[in-house]
Amino acid sequence: MSNLITYGYIGPEIGEWRTANLKEFKLLKSAAKIACNFWNAHVTPSTNIVLQLGVFTDTETRSVARAFMPFEQDNAKYGKILFNTAQIKNDKTFIATVLIHEIGHTLGFGWEPLANLYDKTTGKFNPTVVARIPELSKWRIELDYGPGTQYHHWDEKKHGKELMTGLLSSWGREYVSPITIKMMRLLGHSVSKKQMPKKDIKLDDTYMKKLRKMKFTRQAEVQAIDVGIKKDTPEYESVSIKAGVIRQLLSWLRRTLNM
Repeated sequence: MSNLITYGYIGPEIGEWRTANLKEFKLLKSAAKIACNFWNAHVTPSTNIVLQLGVFTDTETRSVARAFMPFEQDNAKYGKILFNTAQIKNDKTFIATVLIHEIGHTLGFGWEPLANLYDKTTGKFNPTVVARIPELSKWRIELDYGPGTQYHHWDEKKHGKELMTGLLSSWGREYVSPITIKMMRLLGHSVSKKQMPKKDIKLDDTYMKKLRKMKFTRQAEVQAIDVGIKKDTPEYESVSIKAGVIRQLLSWLRRTLNM
């Protein structure tokens, strides 16, 4: 049986939301399903991947979410992300986009073996890597912006709207390149010809609706995975957006809540 990508919950606050079946919990749950459906459609991981989803409240920061270094245990790799309830609660497309990004990191984009594939002084991929995927001759890894962004993403100046860059793009314009999917082969995962997209995937509301409607048929396998394993790892990425984008996000709520 092939491995899969799924999600679980971490922390008491989201546990309370789950028990009460609050609308905020339903929103996060739906966004997590969308994100897992995206990656399950394009990648067969080398080990089970678990997105651990939680929340925190901090009114003193513009941080929307905090992501933590992945860890491995019992034939599964776990990546934890906590959303700030004081900053963003209600936009499914935005939350799902952030989760797709973080699952990309949990799959290894930004960690080993990515570090061995390129030159850290230029961001260029090694000749042996380019020989396997010629398109990578035009792609670069980020060398700027400091820890958490540097070495963990595509170069912002060259690939600014691609989802696996380190900074949020213009609102609603993120996309996933076929190169990002093809890179998963270099990170040890399987991508079949059927799973490989032929063109850029725009992560807009229309596409997210399609992902939300996809049926997941491997529930029994998910039940066998301990999705709630707790392990403290360092925070490596903080997701923030400018105040103007927050205002724009809030204005979208009325149009997107019924997505």
